Amino acid sequence: MLRCVLLIACSSSALEFRVPARDGYKLSVITSKTTKTDDAVLLLHGRTWSSGPVWQTTGAIDTLGRAAYGMDFRGFGRTQKRAADGLLRPSTCVNDVCDVLADLR
Repeated sequence: MLRCVLLIACSSSALEFRVPARDGYKLSVITSKTTKTDDAVLLLHGRTWSSGPVWQTTGAIDTLGRAAYGMDFRGFGRTQKRAADGLLRPSTCVNDVCDVLADLR
């Protein structure tokens, strides 16, 4: 059975922390929760924005009993600039997501 939930609640404050990527970059991660949990959602933004807009849904996800996190990809939001060549490769994005997920465990 497929369940859909309309997320309308917004979080009023975010906690930000940094997660080191495997190559030393510091990735910005935000959450509205103060504790880590095994039941969590990592929200990802498109490659033209920051995690700011997705952060607006973290309060609603919290009300479902899950911790919500949003990360900024390199060169977006509060994460450091991209690599020296200015490129943000899909493989780097995948590695960064894996590094954040490993840190949240």
